[in-house]
Amino acid sequence: MSSLSFRLCSTHGCELVTCQTQFGPRYQCPCEGCTVVAWSGHTSTPANSETRQLRMAAHEAFDPLWKSGVFHREHLYEQLAKFMDLPRSETHIGYFDAEQCREVLRFVNDWTVQHGK
Repeated sequence: MSSLSFRLCSTHGCELVTCQTQFGPRYQCPCEGCTVVAWSGHTSTPANSETRQLRMAAHEAFDPLWKSGVFHREHLYEQLAKFMDLPRSETHIGYFDAEQCREVLRFVNDWTVQHGK
């Protein structure tokens, strides 16, 4: 992923502006009413409100699988990449669009049913 793509509004294509927060720099669209934001670094791509909510839901569902210590984090991400037919390097919830986040939720459901965890 190009670092430039991290700084452009996915809705308007304009350059995001920086806003300092207690969590570090946040980039947001300057167009009135636009909800597209991205965090600093390479941990997320610009996302609107719906996508940010789905990313949070995906993390809330996925992270307990590895945080419990029952499954290794990297193994779960490899399985998620396979499930989503993505390269492992592109399998990061912060990169996902709304539909991909819904796929994460389906993966967690399937994994939980299959593994009983």
